[in-house]
Amino acid sequence: MRKRIKPIVAPSEEELGQHASALVRGLQILRTFTPADVTLGNQELIERTGLPKATISRLTYTLVGLGYLIYDPLLGRYSIGPATVSLGYSGLSSSAVIYMAKPLMQALAFETGVAVAMGMRDGLEMVYVANCRPETPVTLRLNVGSRLPIWQTSMGLAYLAAMEETLRERVIRQLIETKPGTRDKIQRAIDS
Repeated sequence: MRKRIKPIVAPSEEELGQHASALVRGLQILRTFTPADVTLGNQELIERTGLPKATISRLTYTLVGLGYLIYDPLLGRYSIGPATVSLGYSGLSSSAVIYMAKPLMQALAFETGVAVAMGMRDGLEMVYVANCRPETPVTLRLNVGSRLPIWQTSMGLAYLAAMEETLRERVIRQLIETKPGTRDKIQRAIDS
């Protein structure tokens, strides 16, 4: 019998202490890259992660050595490496759900003339893991790997609605805490 793993919802510092901190920090660096980021420099990594410069230098050196990042010495910047791409591709291509849903999604996109997407929750965001577009020039242009706040997407709101109530309340609390001044907007989106 498999041990059931609790889903992680933006863990606290105390909860992070339960994990291998170097691994957590290395993954934190990789997560700072978005589809909009071709390259990031040390200063951007420091600002986005909140990690000290020495930690960033040590971990990026290791990530470059393992192929998870590529370093451009002329620019002094990093980009996602082939090991990261391979890891992500392996995860997507081995998903039975995506494999089974993709033909149905494409048929629906052609029939309705609108983009059809599938996403997975990652903390307080939805990550697009599959996207099918109709053969029309104007359509949603979010690609696989795109991230949007969970409360700003229909798939995210549907995901929240289907969550177990105590977990949903925890996620909503975290959303409101991380987006000061948007409490009413978030609550309206969730309630609608």
